[in-house]
Amino acid sequence: MSRLCSELDFSVCDGAAVARLSGEITSANGPRIGELVLERLDGVTQLRVDLADVEYMSSAGLRVLVLIHRRAEATGAKVTVSGLKPQLRFIMQAVGFLDLITEAVDESYTEAPAHGRP
Repeated sequence: MSRLCSELDFSVCDGAAVARLSGEITSANGPRIGELVLERLDGVTQLRVDLADVEYMSSAGLRVLVLIHRRAEATGAKVTVSGLKPQLRFIMQAVGFLDLITEAVDESYTEAPAHGRP
């Protein structure tokens, strides 16, 4: 059974933030999720968006991630995503999303190899 993501688990330690999302991210809740993340970025130098518990993400969810990325990077914060399930990784690669945002492969912000680049 799916559940809509209605809460955001957000933690910050020494300027490094983790936004953990779960359930489904759609046009119904994506804008609010984006607002919740963006209002917590003050003083953040690194932001990892953990999608390990996301069961479904619509194009509206991808749009929210792009907005978060643009606004965070405008403040000097580096943004990564982690916990991508194979289906979501495939979609993100297909639309070029992983050329824009780096995939972190573990909790220590180690970056995955660049996708679609030689």
